[in-house]
Amino acid sequence: MSTLEGRHVFLSASFPSGPKGKEVEPFDAAAIADAVTAIVRAVLLSEGKILFGGHPTITPLVLLIGTELRTRRVVDIFQSDWYADQVTSESIRLVESGVADIHPTPKLDTKEESELEMRSQMFDFVRPAGAVFVGGMSGIWDEHALFGDRHPGVPRLPLAGPGGAAARLEPDKEGVSQRIRAELASRHYPFVASLIVEALSDTELNGSHREAHVDPEAASLTHREREILQLLATGLSTTAELADRLYISQKTLENHLDSIYRKLAVSDRTQAVREAVRLGIARPS
Repeated sequence: MSTLEGRHVFLSASFPSGPKGKEVEPFDAAAIADAVTAIVRAVLLSEGKILFGGHPTITPLVLLIGTELRTRRVVDIFQSDWYADQVTSESIRLVESGVADIHPTPKLDTKEESELEMRSQMFDFVRPAGAVFVGGMSGIWDEHALFGDRHPGVPRLPLAGPGGAAARLEPDKEGVSQRIRAELASRHYPFVASLIVEALSDTELNGSHREAHVDPEAASLTHREREILQLLATGLSTTAELADRLYISQKTLENHLDSIYRKLAVSDRTQAVREAVRLGIARPS
């Protein structure tokens, strides 16, 4: 049986609506729901985890499958504080039930800046096994492009069957077989989901985009986290210096550091650098 061994799959999905929804017609709302539930169920049954942006129309579906399977801490939701007054009851229930962890990101000057900050933190949180795109509107295209920039070589798999914005995207060719690319247009969503999980679980496919270093602690670090560790190793030490060098907010930097500490099982910057040097992922100046 294929297993994702605790790795994340990023899910980008929503139901088109309003004027923007008309721009991505045709789409089938029932098919979007079927595809999302099939993907979530297949990922969780294969011991994987779901990473997504907490879209209010998708969260209830994730909650349904997560509670049905009685899973714990298998979903990571990123939510911008721009929408703090719109956090759904389903998101709260996902956390209270132990199925999910929610990761708030700061509210910036505009909605667009806040959404970009949320997506940036989400994609820096972990290096997923792959990304699946279902339905949606223009935000699907934004996430598809940003994911490709942050995680080159990690397969992006848009499902064409439900329509919407995802149907206008081409699946990646690198690391994705011709068979998988062809089946992404199928409307048999449980079958498609099983193929996707099998492909993302395959050691040969995963080997094409996993880090060469076999240490699991090093492999779980994102590109941005490695960049921070290297800067720390070369002598930059203050939060302000690091944030300025990386063109991110100090709050975002602290979130990255917290993630680094958790992954490397350390409690401060000195210990993190020492461990990074030991693992061969940072070099002191």
